Amino acid sequence: MDYTVIGDNVNLGARLCSAAKAGEIILAESVSALLDKDNYALEKLEPINVKGKKNKIIIYRAGYWI
Repeated sequence: MDYTVIGDNVNLGARLCSAAKAGEIILAESVSALLDKDNYALEKLEPINVKGKKNKIIIYRAGYWI
């Protein structure tokens, strides 16, 4: 069986994946708000333009506290 996922969030995820460097995890602001800040280190990056979006997207680089 074949499955396809489409929609705004899938498109944004693909754009963030393209913006990330090797080994880097980039999150949109909406996702960062759901994380437990005691376990994750988030570094706010410069907002980026994303095709299909009118406004720049606020993004964060994620790390993990060990």
